[in-house]
Amino acid sequence: MLVGLEGEAEIRVAGIGMLIGPNDIVAVPGWSEWTVAARQDTVVFSYSDRPVYEKLGLLREFRG
Repeated sequence: MLVGLEGEAEIRVAGIGMLIGPNDIVAVPGWSEWTVAARQDTVVFSYSDRPVYEKLGLLREFRG
């Protein structure tokens, strides 16, 4: 998950771009590549549920 806290940025997920600002939330699938390009001073918060999956023994990874 990416959450816009301040400023404005372009988020690209799997080649698709979108603008985010304060209070915007973007759910990014774990297998997708993503980038952030700030348009001004920007604060973006990112978090993952990976630690939960690890603790529950449900994490699966593919290394190709």
